[in-house]
Amino acid sequence: MHFARSAPPTAPRLKFCIGIVLIIFLNIGAFAQEIQKGQSFHNQQELRVKAQELLESDSVVRVPPDLTVRDGVLRFYFGKVYLKTAKEPELARDPVRIPLEAELQIVFLRQYLATWPEEHTDFWTPYLNQADSAVSRMLDDLRSLSGNQLLSTLKQRQGEIDSALNQAVEVYASQKHLRLQQNLETRGKQVTVRFRSSPAGAEIQLVDDFLYRSAGSSLDDHLWLDVSSGNKTDLLVGDWQMRTRWSHSAPWQYRLVSVTRDGDFPVIEPSK
Repeated sequence: MHFARSAPPTAPRLKFCIGIVLIIFLNIGAFAQEIQKGQSFHNQQELRVKAQELLESDSVVRVPPDLTVRDGVLRFYFGKVYLKTAKEPELARDPVRIPLEAELQIVFLRQYLATWPEEHTDFWTPYLNQADSAVSRMLDDLRSLSGNQLLSTLKQRQGEIDSALNQAVEVYASQKHLRLQQNLETRGKQVTVRFRSSPAGAEIQLVDDFLYRSAGSSLDDHLWLDVSSGNKTDLLVGDWQMRTRWSHSAPWQYRLVSVTRDGDFPVIEPSK
């Protein structure tokens, strides 16, 4: 049973296992030309219109939201929408991507909740409005800040969105006397990993891949997470940029790694 109601008979059941997500490659021409203006969205309404257009196109990857009540447990995932920009590095580095993807998530979640009875959509409205306010502040930040200060502030705003949505499920679960469990099959999952170098003694550091691509050479060193110790580390499932070196005098070697599950991660010295 879904969030206090049965799924509409004509709608496909949204399942927690999102092991196979439809990946549609982006024909980026005209879209990239428009978005690369970066800070050209004058208000959130313009951003919302663009998000709605994208959700109806083949320009994004969609991970559906799901809220399910089963055996006294509310399992939840708020969904995510990603721009497919691997073939367009300039767009990938544009900070406007952060508020755009945040707005995509909110619009996608609103569309999902619109299929629910009115009393449930009414419950979510104030929390979604809080998330909308955080996106609006992101647009203000794009106009007033730059560099690492802008990136760190945008990440903080994303945290405000996450907090508003998490508060919503916590309040709902409390009102209905339900236990909470985050969907364990999503990119929001946290896993425990351990990085082990071969030969031993390597310096191993990680940073969120989007932050790395956004900041480029201006990324501050303190943002890198040192995982050289070989101890267990908690990370979010997703793409991380890794840099390694086996000598302080050697240049860093960079690679993209995808963290998907608990366990050990071997790090092997590249051939010389």
